[in-house]
Amino acid sequence: MTTEIRPLNHEEMPQFNELLAIVFGGEPPPSEPSQTSDNFVQPEWTLCALEDGHLATSYAAFPFHIRLNGVAAPAAGVTCVGTHPAYRRRGNLRRITETDFRNRYERKEQPVAILLASLAAIYQRYGYAVVSTTQRAVIDPRDIAFKPDAPEPRGGVRRATRDELPLLKQLYREFIEPRNGYIHRGDPMWQRNIIGGSRNLGVPLLAVYEE
Repeated sequence: MTTEIRPLNHEEMPQFNELLAIVFGGEPPPSEPSQTSDNFVQPEWTLCALEDGHLATSYAAFPFHIRLNGVAAPAAGVTCVGTHPAYRRRGNLRRITETDFRNRYERKEQPVAILLASLAAIYQRYGYAVVSTTQRAVIDPRDIAFKPDAPEPRGGVRRATRDELPLLKQLYREFIEPRNGYIHRGDPMWQRNIIGGSRNLGVPLLAVYEE
């Protein structure tokens, strides 16, 4: 058995999509390579493990910038990590991670690698540290109220329109300016993940206050 760690090429991206569909239970991948031109992951961002020519483990990293101490710092946004059930527990992800970190260090690229993990312990084995957590609370709406000494709220909340994208960008930039760890969102991220795009996630809510 021969294991190869390398980026995929354009012709191999349908295998990448198929593996993600298997690992994460998504929709079946497009059957024609020409239908993958709108891939949100570019082949050059991938670093995968192939065993005897078969895609075993997927891995990719977006070229991000994040806020650190008041400046924009380059960061690798790790994503699409998964191993086909037939190739698990063979050390592929460890080899990929070590290769990726070594390459970025030698090229002096993106000194920080970030990701959202469903289980932090998995990635702590590869050198990651927990810097923030997400918690979910279940609250009865009848128990929610404004502070007793808060001023009477005015205005309302509505869905933002696509024409208000410049305003949303401005608000986001002002919000992340003094904070650490927030991602600088490029136009593709706004179009795809924030205001809809091909994923059709809808547009965010916008609070409108009266003067």
